[in-house]
Amino acid sequence: MNRKEKYNTINYVTGFAQCLIRKNALIDLQNETSVAGKIVAVDGFMNVTMENVVYIDQLGKQYLLDNFMIYSKYIRYIHIPKELRYR
Repeated sequence: MNRKEKYNTINYVTGFAQCLIRKNALIDLQNETSVAGKIVAVDGFMNVTMENVVYIDQLGKQYLLDNFMIYSKYIRYIHIPKELRYR
């Protein structure tokens, strides 16, 4: 992790997204689609890698995928799992 990634992790929402590693989450994307699955990795720029994914398109059709990578600029919203405790 370079200096910029480390800075982003500490000072931005990136650190919160990294708390979701190994948890199932739903992520809404900018193009009105959604991705649900287990978060495997989040880098310092908030690019997310997921596995065992269900991709849901604009019409609600679902596609099963083994792996999925989301660049941070395409993320609109990350739904926080209810079992995650935060203040």
